[in-house]
Amino acid sequence: MERFIGELGDKSSLWYDLRLAEMSGYDYVFAPDAICRQMNSLRSLSSFLGNIQTILGSPKSRTILLSYCYDRYRERHFEKYFVEWADDIAIGWRKELLDGSPQLDFIRMLFEHSEKLIPE
Repeated sequence: MERFIGELGDKSSLWYDLRLAEMSGYDYVFAPDAICRQMNSLRSLSSFLGNIQTILGSPKSRTILLSYCYDRYRERHFEKYFVEWADDIAIGWRKELLDGSPQLDFIRMLFEHSEKLIPE
């Protein structure tokens, strides 16, 4: 955990670009796609979200993870990670591209108003 927190403040770390927006009882965590591609298993995703929730001090079910990336035209795209929890244990997950989704404008607005997970 200490190493993870240290990397959040390291400008050369992928973790540095994590962003947070809190709204309607949820923590929307925005992570660069390069980070999310590393979490290709339930175990790694659960560990990552556990670290985030330890930092935030809130329950795991409150967190919504969204990855973001830019295409060659500098358009931003988002993917939403759906994690299924049972007694604080992740038991399943899937992700969904939000392009064309009714949620896209809301997610864009949240991203624009998000802040660094760990303020400088």
